Amino acid sequence: MRRTILGFGVALLAVGAFLSLLDPAAMWSVIRGTDPLAVAVGLLAVVLAVACWAESMRRVLLATGGHLSPRQGFAAYASGMFAKQVLPMGNAGGPAIMAYAIDRESDLDFERSLAVVTVGDFLGLCASLLLALVGIAYVVLTVPPTRLVQAALVGVALFGVVLVSVAVLLVFRRRTLRYLVLGVARILRDTVGRLSDRLAAALTREAVDASTRRYFETFDAAAGDRRSMAVAAALALCGWTLFAVPLYTSAAAVGAPMAFGLVLFVVPVGGLATAIPLPGGLGGVEFAVAGMVLALTTADTAVVGAMVLLYRLCVYWFVVLLGGVGLAMTAASVRSVAAEAMADPDLTEHLES
Repeated sequence: MRRTILGFGVALLAVGAFLSLLDPAAMWSVIRGTDPLAVAVGLLAVVLAVACWAESMRRVLLATGGHLSPRQGFAAYASGMFAKQVLPMGNAGGPAIMAYAIDRESDLDFERSLAVVTVGDFLGLCASLLLALVGIAYVVLTVPPTRLVQAALVGVALFGVVLVSVAVLLVFRRRTLRYLVLGVARILRDTVGRLSDRLAAALTREAVDASTRRYFETFDAAAGDRRSMAVAAALALCGWTLFAVPLYTSAAAVGAPMAFGLVLFVVPVGGLATAIPLPGGLGGVEFAVAGMVLALTTADTAVVGAMVLLYRLCVYWFVVLLGGVGLAMTAASVRSVAAEAMADPDLTEHLES
């Protein structure tokens, strides 16, 4: 909790610096004249994007033999996104956070849930990279080259290299990946494990080997169902496309419309700033998106600042709100299951005995 509060404090300072550099009074004047319908469309696109991602993850889970209703899938995914957005290292630990959220709702153990999340995240990253390539093609063909654009291209290229490297390790070099996992587990066991007997037991070679084996079994089961993977990939692509819509609608709302091809470039590249160890990349994403829009368009700084604030309202603060709804749904689900279980006379008799 202390780290979360500290992270938000630093993030709000970064947002404050962003506002002060772009004339907050002028931005407020622009925001007062925004088109509320355009903002509403952006918010609706975010809801649909989260629903697509949740269903994509659920399809991967179903391919592994797990069971999760669409409502449970949305609740688990939204609650996992909540943790990713509010924790300082949420994006770095995103797969583990999401796996824990899905594990609470499904009938899989953590390792199998982590494999499901890994496959789902990989499909989502591929979809994001595909849209970024479309955006890059548009920018290269229509916008004069600048240093910022060149730096963004380098960032996308590095992202692609990392994605391909991870795929090669998972599919073709599992022995290497296993040795890496065992090495990290040994380091943690010899350091952090000395503070907790339970953690030390979980990091033994035998326990890590068993967890790794369950992980790869689930990964293979998911990847083997090609039809489910195709549907999950299509849903992930729809989700990322919808998630780019709020920047397009925010630009329209402040009277500075942008081509959707340009949006497809700015959104994925700006998303790289979420690697900054701040909640949801707060501050860093604002600077990155505003910098690219200013470099690629002729819009005024106050207009761009207002546009970015509306965009982040949709894709960050509204996502946090959706995550809170997901947490409430999972809590309600847990309470209902507990109530049904305690109403079972056989279980009650067993507990009393």
